Amino acid sequence: MTETAPQPMPVKVRAPRWMWIALVLSLAVNLFVAGAAARALWHFRDAHGGPHRGPDGLSRYLRSLPADRRDEIAGLIEAERAKSRTLRRMAREKRRQAARAFEAEPFDAARLETAAREASEARIALLRQREMLLSTLAKKLTAEERRAYISSRRARHDRWRRWHHRREGSQDRDAIAPAR
Repeated sequence: MTETAPQPMPVKVRAPRWMWIALVLSLAVNLFVAGAAARALWHFRDAHGGPHRGPDGLSRYLRSLPADRRDEIAGLIEAERAKSRTLRRMAREKRRQAARAFEAEPFDAARLETAAREASEARIALLRQREMLLSTLAKKLTAEERRAYISSRRARHDRWRRWHHRREGSQDRDAIAPAR
């Protein structure tokens, strides 16, 4: 009789218990950090309304209107955009000129005053154009649409105030109660 040597039993190698605990804790920390980052991004987007498209978030409000009304009002906005772009470009250039005058050597106070006044006038022209656009749009919107727009603006502003208040680190939540 031929005897064969018994086959050795395979040895199962297990990771130590502390390694499993460290793995689970590491996963928990990573998920917490990823969740916090996603929440902050989501909250920032809500607080600031995403990319700014139009005066006072009007484009954001327009998405809530029926398609025919949205197209009519969007057409008005588009017609005014070229004027807005030109005025914004001019205001930006005037601010740059004022900054250059402020830091120029030798310092010329008259040049700075002129540049600052022109920058201020350019900003006022931009604000007037915006007011005219809102006035034109107000004539096109119904009373209910105007109320809904103001309501959406207040809600957006209140979200911003809450976010800004938390960012400043104050714990007094009553200080940000919306004023109505």
